[in-house]
Amino acid sequence: MTDAMRELSVVIPFRSEPVISETVRAILSVAQSEGIRDFEVIVVGSGDPGDLPKDAAVRFVETEPNLWASSRRNRGLATATGNIVVFLDADCIPQFGWFGGVRASQKPVASICCGSIVVPSDNYWQQCYNLAGFREYLDGLPGSERRFLPSFCLWGPRAAFVEVGGFDEARQTAEDLDLTIRLARAGWSLRFKPTVRIVHRPVANSLTQLIGRGWLHGGWSIAVRREHPDVFRTGVWGTSPIILVLGSLLAAGYFLAKTYLDYSRLRTICLACALPIYFYRVAWCLGAAYRRVLPRSTPGTASRR
Repeated sequence: MTDAMRELSVVIPFRSEPVISETVRAILSVAQSEGIRDFEVIVVGSGDPGDLPKDAAVRFVETEPNLWASSRRNRGLATATGNIVVFLDADCIPQFGWFGGVRASQKPVASICCGSIVVPSDNYWQQCYNLAGFREYLDGLPGSERRFLPSFCLWGPRAAFVEVGGFDEARQTAEDLDLTIRLARAGWSLRFKPTVRIVHRPVANSLTQLIGRGWLHGGWSIAVRREHPDVFRTGVWGTSPIILVLGSLLAAGYFLAKTYLDYSRLRTICLACALPIYFYRVAWCLGAAYRRVLPRSTPGTASRR
């Protein structure tokens, strides 16, 4: 490897995720199995990343503590030398064919893309969180154009991310929705690529933790929905705090039913996770309502991710 431009950079924001070493080793293993050499892995964060592989392609960029993931991703973007940049969360384990899918997605026309989530089969709370928070991006769905994309596995030309100024560092979550909407308005197409798979293993251990994440995501997401009403097509009623509170039980039931009906091969898991999924969506609505009433408040904890 040299300091010249590479084909691909993988940027991983790090916040003491216990599987970070597994994630990086998986990237190196998949690259080797696919014959990929022109790439780098940039882990960005503070603290001890543990036993990261000693490999020339891997480097750790230490930042000041208490930065949110949006800031860490921007630090990685600033140091990346790849023509294509992949933002990969530290708890996302790439599967075979990952590099090939990323490369193929940029031909013949470059675009902004997101991969799909393979739900773990051995962890109940991780199953609950994946079905509750990422149902639109699970493995098995067809590829499609999207109005916005998440950042658990998001990639595209480095120039595109630089052009729009990267992630908004004032946002704790939902910064990916805002970023990809801005990219679409800059003329970039947004595509869901289900053949680029990762196994998502978030730190998820309890119903309380899951409800807390629903509250947090709802509070930050509603701000993006208010700023981009044309994209989410919710109108004033869809972001009304009164409607969000009164309709939370119904909305959660609708979400749960749709998840069950849309994923026939995951119905057993969906039934087992029904109550956590339901409570997650109720918490999402209540967190959104809270943020609408107190727009300057920070839903959730003050700790930065």
